[in-house]
Amino acid sequence: MRRIGLTLAALVTASTLAACGSSSSGGSTTTPTTGATTPAASPGAFDKTSATATAHSATLTLSDMPSGWTQSPNQDTPKDDQVVNSGLASCLGVPASIFANHGPNKVEVSSPDFNSPSQGAASSTVSEHVDVETTGEVTQEFAVVNSPKLAGCMQSVYGPFLKQKFASDPQTKAAKLGTITAVRASIPSYGDESAGIEITVPFSIAGTNAKVVIDLVFVRVGNLAAQLSFEGVLQPFDTATAATITQKATAKLTAAAG
Repeated sequence: MRRIGLTLAALVTASTLAACGSSSSGGSTTTPTTGATTPAASPGAFDKTSATATAHSATLTLSDMPSGWTQSPNQDTPKDDQVVNSGLASCLGVPASIFANHGPNKVEVSSPDFNSPSQGAASSTVSEHVDVETTGEVTQEFAVVNSPKLAGCMQSVYGPFLKQKFASDPQTKAAKLGTITAVRASIPSYGDESAGIEITVPFSIAGTNAKVVIDLVFVRVGNLAAQLSFEGVLQPFDTATAATITQKATAKLTAAAG
């Protein structure tokens, strides 16, 4: 679960450019990459080779998106991941290893970013991260997902982090960041366990007020866990489309879990 909202900084940069009327880059076609080949697991050990194949089979692809969507490389930045993960772990009072994308008993596969067709300055993006892990790992992960402190910790961590990002990036330093809010979202029930968080990032630039809304949906099926990020620039992500994509993601998790 290392990527709770971690596309946020890149998204805010993109939204600022959109508010200024700049054009975004076209969606190039990429394929999620696997890690280095893992030696065969010993009996009773967590089999990373098998787990990686399972994670790939459970991850959304462009064919799962609505017609006309494109894909581009995933925008997660390892350095930013580390800063945010450390802050969240400290705030929640949990080990930082819970947010790691690797370890002896866990693998993670990330989808590309899936991008909606042009909507003028507004845009929508979907990304997904699928974990395959032991029962103990996934239990710890969803204890964090369901923590009553999670939304408040997101607010306290992302606010200072994004202000620093805004100030240091030439593309965003002219923008003024408002107060970030994160709240529990009411979502349908998916898989064995599911939860939602909605993050709103208001900002202004050149006298124009705008916002980015990120809906995070967490779904568990057995020892597979997915985080879906539905990101709406200048307008919220369409609820019906998000539900359809989440249903497809849950079906893939179910099939992969066997």
